Amino acid sequence: MIKIELLKGVGTSCQRRTDQSIPGIQKKIKDAIKNKEGVVFNLNGIKSVTPSFLDQLFGELIKEFGTESILKYCKFEPELFYSFKEQI
Repeated sequence: MIKIELLKGVGTSCQRRTDQSIPGIQKKIKDAIKNKEGVVFNLNGIKSVTPSFLDQLFGELIKEFGTESILKYCKFEPELFYSFKEQI
């Protein structure tokens, strides 16, 4: 299981699709899925997550692995609001 603390990499607001941390996070997700490992995103301390950020983070990964794989291997603690999950 790989744990990603967004607060350390991104800060309290996950808003910009140009955030410099996104490529590194995507690589960790790709490696985890290829190794059939789970990824847990720690959202503690995060004040906002925008659809733009989620799209940039997961868009290409969904094209490569499919929505089902992303939802299977990626979990969020605490859980994302339902509306954000629907956007993934």
